[in-house]
Amino acid sequence: MCQTVMPKGDDPLARGLFWSVLLLMSMPFLIGGSIGGWLFYKHWRMRQEQRAAAPVVSLHLAYTQKEGQP
Repeated sequence: MCQTVMPKGDDPLARGLFWSVLLLMSMPFLIGGSIGGWLFYKHWRMRQEQRAAAPVVSLHLAYTQKEGQP
């Protein structure tokens, strides 16, 4: 419908309409992608901190503790 009302070519009004529609359609994706990226980063960072804080037990010690030997 906009193409029938707006003239084609290098008309500044037509270019402005094109860019405004493009901006309005891309903003929800940009905002959603930003929030999703932030949540992914926070989750990734939390996992890295948990791995760094986990106690490291040697394999032999873990095996003997599992079997119930002191």
